[in-house]
Amino acid sequence: MAYKPGKSSGAAIASEFGGRYAVNVIGLREFRRALKAVGPEWPKELSRANREIAKIGERVSQTEARSMGGVQARAANAIKGSASAREARVQIKPSSGKRNPTAMANVAFWGAKKRTGWYRTKPPGKRQHPEWVGNRWEVADLNSGPYAINAALARHLDDIVAAHRAALDRLAAKAFTD
Repeated sequence: MAYKPGKSSGAAIASEFGGRYAVNVIGLREFRRALKAVGPEWPKELSRANREIAKIGERVSQTEARSMGGVQARAANAIKGSASAREARVQIKPSSGKRNPTAMANVAFWGAKKRTGWYRTKPPGKRQHPEWVGNRWEVADLNSGPYAINAALARHLDDIVAAHRAALDRLAAKAFTD
């Protein structure tokens, strides 16, 4: 099935592009269009609702990372939730700086293929970084994907979906009062 702009649901787009979404809200595009028709402030309200969901994902992922200990615990604050009217997401936003504990967040959650820095010249032995997770993983799968984040999303997926459903219901009730 080829992608046809404007004729595909979110689920079809996700399946065509590798299924990188844990939950696809079928009809969200039409819902956004209806909100725009009601008034210009309503898409912003949808962004706020999605931000609430992203913050839930951020909180459970950071808690999972802290419980893992080690480099994941130190880099837990680099896990951030963000949102728009189209989506809610959890992402890794490391800060730079020599002494900043979130600077190594990419390695902490994505892993690495090989040793780096001065450690690369040492004889093989104990791993310097966690194993690289690769680029062929499903979102919210306990056994693949970014360390801590995917496992947390998988464990709390039902709660996140329920919270999103409730947020959309509240928004629809306020926007469409007739």
